[in-house]
Amino acid sequence: MFRPSIQKLHIIVLMALLCVAMVAISLNSKFIDKKDYYYEKAKAAEYMQYGLDILKSASKRIFKNNTSSFDPMDTGLVFFEDELEGSLNSKLTTLNPNFAALIVDFITDSGIEPVKKTSDYKPKIAVSFTGSMPGANLAVLSACEAMGLEPVIITSVSASNFGALRYKDFSWLDMEYELTYPEDSYFKHRSVAASIGKRRDSGIGLSNNAIKDIVSVLEKYEKIYGNREFEILYRPDKYLPYYIDRRMDIYDEKSDGAPYDLFINVGGGVASVGYYAGIKKVSGFVSADSLKNLYKNKSINDCVMYRFSDFENNPVPAINIVDIENLIKDSLPLITLESEAFDSSKIVIGEGSLFSEEKYNLVIVVPCLIISLIVVLSVGVLSHFQIKRRMSSYEPDSIS
Repeated sequence: MFRPSIQKLHIIVLMALLCVAMVAISLNSKFIDKKDYYYEKAKAAEYMQYGLDILKSASKRIFKNNTSSFDPMDTGLVFFEDELEGSLNSKLTTLNPNFAALIVDFITDSGIEPVKKTSDYKPKIAVSFTGSMPGANLAVLSACEAMGLEPVIITSVSASNFGALRYKDFSWLDMEYELTYPEDSYFKHRSVAASIGKRRDSGIGLSNNAIKDIVSVLEKYEKIYGNREFEILYRPDKYLPYYIDRRMDIYDEKSDGAPYDLFINVGGGVASVGYYAGIKKVSGFVSADSLKNLYKNKSINDCVMYRFSDFENNPVPAINIVDIENLIKDSLPLITLESEAFDSSKIVIGEGSLFSEEKYNLVIVVPCLIISLIVVLSVGVLSHFQIKRRMSSYEPDSIS
């Protein structure tokens, strides 16, 4: 009985085996492809882990039994106060050392490249910190050091819940001091000025004791660094425009005449981002044009971020580190107490979607596909001609 090749069992089996083999070879061709700026991201994450270790040791030294049910990673940097607003998930998520790699991602999105040589121009970055997210502050410092950038930092010391609330003993300024104090530390930059923060940037909304403690820490670091290297931004009789003006003056004074390439804001400091609620929903890299559009025609729009974006000759884009869940998207895990117990040992520096992705080796996959197609098509074409030849030679019995 006539059967074309495509209907022969042994041919079908051989084709199937060959195709399965090609698929298996293709599947085994997967490799890890490092993303752009992998080295800087890994370096930033390593710096952040180094900083977290320093701050954890300092916290344990200052607070002898600082164990908290709100601090599953045992960082020593999560502080709770009754009846104070704040997102615990945001604070915990920013304490992941790989968060620094995400900041590198945002900085490079702005067009800034890592500095390769010490003689190269170092991009100037204006930075605004609050005490609310020590992890995010540390991540920015780590990213700047890893990329060789020059940050000029101004801090609002006050914090939301689960942040650096222990103003008297371990404010963000104290944390900065711990990070930069060792001569061989990776961290070379700290705040050049600081305010109390909260409403009007002068402590409105804080208790008298909190204001007293923050003023005390401001005076402590003015004494340590000297008033030429550290300025206290606190004038009880002044309103918000004064604090915005003075911040812009300080940024200008500390830039040595060079224009700024980027503004990085961490948290919701009113002098930095203003009273416009919408800006707190815009996270990540934001172009200068987008910022101007966001603030345009708002009844209250004056702030440091807006002023940088509105420079006539050199509008400055921003990275806005707020709304952390939206900021990280799928790049990092959101750390919560409601999820399974978080194991910090599972955090591996340099691994994850921020650093690399799994790809198929096209040098192997494409030939495997071509071989499979050639074999299948060859058998199909051969069978077609076999059938055609058979049909042309077929002579049915004639009917007489």
